[in-house]
Parts: sequence; structure tokens; C-alpha cells
Amino acid sequence: KQTLLYFTKEMPSWQVARRFDALQFQLNYQDLRSGKLNPNKESEWKSQLNTLNDGKLNIIGEESGGVSHVAAKIERYKPDIVYIDGMYLMDDDQRARDGWQRLLNISRDLKKLAKKSCVPIIATVQFNRQADNTKGNSANISGGDIARDADVILGLFQDEDQAINKRMILKVLKQREGSRPEIECDWDIGNMKFGEIQDEFTAGVQW
Repeated sequence: KQTLLYFTKEMPSWQVARRFDALQFQLNYQDLRSGKLNPNKESEWKSQLNTLNDGKLNIIGEESGGVSHVAAKIERYKPDIVYIDGMYLMDDDQRARDGWQRLLNISRDLKKLAKKSCVPIIATVQFNRQADNTKGNSANISGGDIARDADVILGLFQDEDQAINKRMILKVLKQREGSRPEIECDWDIGNMKFGEIQDEFTAGVQW
């Protein structure tokens, strides 16, 4: 089982932990959030929480910090993979004044850290106004120069029909080697169901 290091810059750490609980214990997220879980489900969930302490999931809260902060946590937790939710909210250790330069510094420093630590780092960024819900490319990333640093760029897109059907399109916008497929996915946050739409070839594939 791999060790995951998750930095949350967008949401409080307890909200992120609640989503992981819903995913791991197959709980209805809306019921968990509103305190309306089935009593049996709630009892089972709490009993498993008391025995679950393997240190494989480490959530770092939304406190300030730059790439040096990430490096220190990598040294401490020795993760197999790092996720940063909201890279654009990180501090720039080089203290650039301009926003575009700040993002570029963070991106370049993360790239160096990934190579030095031999740990993959996945970070979320925003699209600019030229992109919309249904289309976009790597040039549409806010602070477009940071796209040059990435080895792989994934984009999530959804039209009105897909939103109703709780589906999403995952597009590979950049990949140094290999193809750039578009994959239709289940995207049901209420039931914490995410994965490639199943057919006779993909049955059983879930994230």
C-alpha cells in the first residue's frame, strides 16, 4: 500500500478527510456531510475509523508555505506520491512580486523537487478565461508558461448533459510520450463514484 501526501490549499483539511472517508468506506457523501447517515453505516464507519491508523494518508492543511515546505514534508513522510490541491495558492520561496513570475517560480521549483526526491508531484491549476467547461488546452492554463514544466497535463470538461448524468470528460492535454486520449468518466460526488465509463472492455475499472 502506497503512502500519499496531500496538500490542501483550497479546502480545510477536515473537509478533505471527510471526502476520503466517504470514498474509502463507500458512504454517501451528502449524507455524511449533513449528518444523515444510516445509523448502521455510521456505526460501521466509526468503528473502522478507530482501528484505521496506518499513516498511509497524510493531509497537510491550508497553512502558508512554499516549495521548501513541501520538501520538508516529503523528507518527513517519505511518500510514494504527492498531490497539491491549488498550486497557485502556494507561497513563492523566491518572493517574486509579479503574479506570473510567482507561479513560474513555484512550478520550476516543484519540477526540481520532483526530480531530486524521485517522487511524482501532481498539482492542480486553473484555466484562464479563454477556456470553458467543454474545451481547452495546455495554452489555456493561467500562467501559461508553467505548462512547459509539466510532463503530463490532464483536463476535466463537462457539458450540460454530462452534468445531469454525473459524467465528465478527462482529456490528456499534454504527454511527452504516448497518445492523448479523451476518456468519459462517471463523476458522481454524491456517491463518491469516479472512474471510466464501464463497457465490455473496461468493466471493473474504478478509481
